[in-house]
Amino acid sequence: KGLVVADIAAVAAGRLSATRSLPGRLVAGLIGRREAGAGPISLVSCDRLPDNGDALARVGREFAEAAGADLAGYLDDQVAFIGSLADRVTSRGNETTRTTVLDQQHVDDRAALASERFSEWVLAGEFAGPRPDWGSAGAEFTDDLVPYEHRRLWMQNGARSLLAYAGPLRG
Repeated sequence: KGLVVADIAAVAAGRLSATRSLPGRLVAGLIGRREAGAGPISLVSCDRLPDNGDALARVGREFAEAAGADLAGYLDDQVAFIGSLADRVTSRGNETTRTTVLDQQHVDDRAALASERFSEWVLAGEFAGPRPDWGSAGAEFTDDLVPYEHRRLWMQNGARSLLAYAGPLRG
């Protein structure tokens, strides 16, 4: 919390490069972008929380207001906050994973991880300017993330939690 308070003071004083918190750097970057006339931008939140695009927008607006940065019109006209849901199970690495990476990539990566084949990236919101062609790489675009969030929460996370709790009891 102290870092954000210090960043509010820095932005209010025009010391944009002094920011260190996420909200501070976000607002400093948007101020710099506005001053440069760089055009519209879409910010995609990849935080794993419900309504992450709305949360990012709220944090940015509240920080800007607290710092006295007159960004409301700019945010309304030039900035889009896109919500997203990403899902892919990645398990802890082991010697098999490390050996596979070494054999295939010729890199001895002690932190190599393996993931399941299933992956999903769903995005919702109107982009400011052209929308990237992420659909060609498998991303899905929707008007409503809630059904996707509920499915993950109720079905996938529930099943994973059941296995995690029941496994130790079964040895």
